[in-house]
Amino acid sequence: MSEQQHKHLEGSVPDGDLRRMLDRSEVPPARAEFKEHLRAMFLAGESMSAAADEAGTEPEPALAALLDQGLVLPSRPEFRASLRERFVSVAGATPLTPLAVPRAARTQRRHLRLLVGGVAAAAAVVAMLFVQGVFAPGTAKWHALAGDYAGLRIDGERVADLSAAELDHRLDHARRVSTAGGTLRMEYDDGRFVLELGPDTVLGLDRMPAAVDAKDLVLVGDAGSFRVVTGPKFPGTELQFATSLFEARVTGTVFGIDVLEEGICLCVIEGTVDLVPIVGASPRLHAVGTGRRCSVDWQGGAVEGPVCPPHAVPLESLVRTWRN
Repeated sequence: MSEQQHKHLEGSVPDGDLRRMLDRSEVPPARAEFKEHLRAMFLAGESMSAAADEAGTEPEPALAALLDQGLVLPSRPEFRASLRERFVSVAGATPLTPLAVPRAARTQRRHLRLLVGGVAAAAAVVAMLFVQGVFAPGTAKWHALAGDYAGLRIDGERVADLSAAELDHRLDHARRVSTAGGTLRMEYDDGRFVLELGPDTVLGLDRMPAAVDAKDLVLVGDAGSFRVVTGPKFPGTELQFATSLFEARVTGTVFGIDVLEEGICLCVIEGTVDLVPIVGASPRLHAVGTGRRCSVDWQGGAVEGPVCPPHAVPLESLVRTWRN
């Protein structure tokens, strides 16, 4: 780095010299002290551009240039912990009644984790679906069956005007799929299972845990709801679904997961799903059978009961449409 660039990062380069540096694309790399300053401002929740607008000034050119280059500031553990605290403290309109059960040792089946965070009044929920040992690399194939594609985006781009073949190709190579106010129903491996994304659902395919090998499939739902129906090719496949509140192991069934304000609900209308809460005081196994549900609140309390009708309706519709 030149002496002039060092001077700029220390705040001693005249604006004119800085402007000429930027015009020549000589954007200096940030020093550790500068990055730490940015991190501190980020963790304090300050918006630099908003602060500049309020002050009636232009943002610092070097900062703008660095941000234009895609400078990413990783959050500290304390910041992530504070987000989680703010999210889990949200009280639901109809809070669940915890089911007091003895504490047991956690199982070792977990492959994935649902990540929970909160920003302001909005909650972002992440769910991961794991299908073990299904395919060799590069052989997986998604096929869009139906949906309202008006608001559908793949990797941030609208795809409503694509042909069916083009849409399947984009799904096979997608990193992120969002439905906005629409829906998307898609089949995996010519009938192994079907996955339905509800309105305002975000599905990511870009977070691959290091422990998962190349022949495993990982889907990440950032928000919304989804339904899974397994097909005739599914036997022999082990599917695990993990959230921050519970783990579910599936060997062939029809189930739905709904992320609610008061917790996460698993409804099963066919087969059995083994559910194990992993937080709070109730980590015992719950075998959720046909026509039953198990809801887990943000403190780990589990409640079992009949399937929730509003959650069962889209599942039953999916089964009728896909299997007939």
